[in-house]
Amino acid sequence: MAKSHLTALDAEILKKAFLNEVRYNKTPEAERRELAAKIIRAYTGSQTVEPKLVDWMCTEMT
Repeated sequence: MAKSHLTALDAEILKKAFLNEVRYNKTPEAERRELAAKIIRAYTGSQTVEPKLVDWMCTEMT
């Protein structure tokens, strides 16, 4: 079942998971947006991803 919305805590958890994954696997910059979207989809159970959330998750890495 898909989550209908994300809380601020959900977003922080997703960003931390993303940053850990990027650092651990040394994910190239060109692949980071898709990785962020994949993490969001896995967490929410939805194929729809908010682009602003992906942008926010990727900001610290640039």
